[in-house]
Amino acid sequence: MAIKMDKIIKRELWRSIAVLFFTMLIMAYIVTKTSIPANFFTVIGIPILVTAIIFLLLIYLGKKLTKN
Repeated sequence: MAIKMDKIIKRELWRSIAVLFFTMLIMAYIVTKTSIPANFFTVIGIPILVTAIIFLLLIYLGKKLTKN
């Protein structure tokens, strides 16, 4: 039994992989250039949080725009 995935969700899921990669790079750069401590939350947690927010926002906007 295959799970049917909406096109918008599938597209945004693939996009979120790239967003996660770039936010991890940006956070690593910020941590090395500032005095922010490098712990799990700053290096992994913040990029995952940012990626989840962007993912949900783009799904909401994609469904809203295709609905009309």
